[in-house]
Amino acid sequence: MTPLNPRPRYALAEIIFQISVILLATLTCGAILVIAGNFISAKFFGFSMMSGEVDYMSLTSNQLLGFKITQSFYSIGAFILPPVIFAQIIRKNTLEYYGLLKASKWHKYLFAILLWAVFYPFVIWVYELNDQLDFSLFGAMGEQAEAAAKTADDLTTRMLEANNLGQLFINLFVVALLPAIGEELFFRGMVQKVLMSWTGLAHLAIWSSAIIFSAIHGQFDGFLPRMLLGAFFGYLFFWSGNLKLTILAHFVNNGSAVVMNYLYQHEMSSFNPDENPGMLLGLMSLVFSIPLLYVFYRNTRKQDLKVISDKANVMWTIVYTTPNVHHAAIVHDKLLDEGYNAVIVNKSDTAYGGVFGTVEVHVPQNEVESALARIKEMNL
Repeated sequence: MTPLNPRPRYALAEIIFQISVILLATLTCGAILVIAGNFISAKFFGFSMMSGEVDYMSLTSNQLLGFKITQSFYSIGAFILPPVIFAQIIRKNTLEYYGLLKASKWHKYLFAILLWAVFYPFVIWVYELNDQLDFSLFGAMGEQAEAAAKTADDLTTRMLEANNLGQLFINLFVVALLPAIGEELFFRGMVQKVLMSWTGLAHLAIWSSAIIFSAIHGQFDGFLPRMLLGAFFGYLFFWSGNLKLTILAHFVNNGSAVVMNYLYQHEMSSFNPDENPGMLLGLMSLVFSIPLLYVFYRNTRKQDLKVISDKANVMWTIVYTTPNVHHAAIVHDKLLDEGYNAVIVNKSDTAYGGVFGTVEVHVPQNEVESALARIKEMNL
């Protein structure tokens, strides 16, 4: 028996269908929940997004709370519900498809936080470089981008305001928790995985989803650092297969900004979270991040190699092998969707297959013949 190893590809009709599902779910759920949130905000807090251009700096505390309610509804409708709907429509178990059932030891979560903490000064330094770009060079489009950046800065300033602990916890929920869950589900869980399944190219999928993630925020003065953060989260998810790790890292990223601003505003800390760390600290951050990321990758690979040993009582047989981890992932996901007990064993020596080693898909011995026949029928 020779394991099959064609290059998996998706039919154009399937790609168009998946894009349509994502767009329709995002637009529909986003619109419905924004309207619902705006109704509650207007009725009980005197603020409506439909009242024309909003001057965020002049909002009262009550109106600001109403805006935060609308923002919460938007986060749920535009980022959390669409991935859930997408997974259901393509007949996947939502929690399993997005890696929310995958277990990781507690030290992996601590290591993810450490990685973020080491990488973050580099991101802030890049933000300062990005902020120095002269948008006027781009004419009318540049002026619009500069105006949008000013509005976004005003909004961020007001969103981070907190006069007491109650408002601080509201900010943590609205600014940190909901975006961490929603944006990781949407951009890493759904968009990145879909792009990987279409192209089989890991880096292309990770950086493309990072670019989309940054662009969707509409803050071009922070486009580059947000793209870097998106790629950082993308590689964490790609290597670990555990979206809970990236949700945690994203929450810590946003939550730390909320808490540090609160402490600084109330003179409980002299550390200014908006202070530029400088080129030296920024570059040192990058230098130390690279080996730590490699350690994280290698540790994750070792965990992959233990997948079968965790089920030692089962006789496993290879039904598919390839140097590309994403090609194997497509076969693996399709077999799981058909009810097979498929597992992946990553024996490659790089984050993206094709240099050393292979990635294998195994099934229990009693499912081999059926699985091989099913792979042939997939027309990959």
